[in-house]
Amino acid sequence: MKDRFVIDQSTNTLVECRHIMTWERLDYLIIPHHYNGMQIDHIGPHCFDRLIINLLCIEEGVKTLEDCALENAWVLNVKLPRGLKIGERCFANSQLTDILLPRDLHIIKKETFLNCENLETVYAQFGVNTISYNAFKGCKNLKEAHFRIVKTIRDGAFEGCSNLETLDLGYGIKQLGNYLFKDCDSLEPLQLRGSFDKLDKFTFAGAEGLQFLTLWTNADSLSFPPDGFQDTCLEELTLSGDFEPIVKSRSCSHCDSFYFRLPAITEFVPDTFPDSCAAMITMNDTYSVYAWLCTAQMLSYFSNRRFNILSMNIDFDNSIHHICFLLSLWTEIYVHSLFCIHAAYKGHWYLGFPLLLFPYSMASFGHLQIQDMQWVH
Repeated sequence: MKDRFVIDQSTNTLVECRHIMTWERLDYLIIPHHYNGMQIDHIGPHCFDRLIINLLCIEEGVKTLEDCALENAWVLNVKLPRGLKIGERCFANSQLTDILLPRDLHIIKKETFLNCENLETVYAQFGVNTISYNAFKGCKNLKEAHFRIVKTIRDGAFEGCSNLETLDLGYGIKQLGNYLFKDCDSLEPLQLRGSFDKLDKFTFAGAEGLQFLTLWTNADSLSFPPDGFQDTCLEELTLSGDFEPIVKSRSCSHCDSFYFRLPAITEFVPDTFPDSCAAMITMNDTYSVYAWLCTAQMLSYFSNRRFNILSMNIDFDNSIHHICFLLSLWTEIYVHSLFCIHAAYKGHWYLGFPLLLFPYSMASFGHLQIQDMQWVH
């Protein structure tokens, strides 16, 4: 056979990998940086057509897998060098089973792994910060994907990954697109961490398998859109971090339970939450008086809807907050079932303080069922 590799010397691009017979089967194939006095810097589109390759190894020095380089290729495994750039649709519709993305790869481009139906695992080293449009769309057998410092996730990134069970997107997310988890039927728990300050209306659209969602951000606030979870089976939403959630009407009306790690919803809108929702609320002095009053308003709304407040953990250090909150409760709050209140005021026991200061305050708790009320250190 003539030379295995056909190289365009004007661009140092591999344009064809010859085969002895149609669908020649190779246990492994190495793509060298230097070959017969020529240099390979780039691998062009459809170089590996009509080959079945168990392991494709690309040597250090090769710079680029161009657009569609392995599209439709029967390549089962790849070993990629540090610094390699990967083009759009590079592995689309290929037979790839797993991949360790190269070090220093910053962007997974549009439709890079589109419809890789045999792909099961994806591991990214430090470097990947953007997952582009439809990057893993249609990877039906993808079970786990691990990233370190992803900042931007574009529309449809994981759409149709119906067997995806584990998704780790790191701790640096800044921007979330739409339809990210549509038809991810096996993705039940999900944690998103970063500095994002809003969720788009369709971020979770079609995420019918999603049941447990944790959102953590170091932004000042996080805005929830109306009907943001309407196509999900979300049962539990945990907000974690020091941010202000801005919750719009009906945004959480399809969720069964809530665990507010920070409670001060300063822009409260009725009909945000479903009937018979359960909540665990944690409050402390980091919030303004207005935030405390809005939280009391939220609790009043919970009471009227017969919500089940599982517990309240209250940590007072500011007497103004203490008094404002007690006054708010005194005026109108009727909580259906409050299992426990834990509160501390400047490290002292203050069970009798609110009763003496507001002798009629407990009368307004006609529907308040307290199993364990503690004012603790």
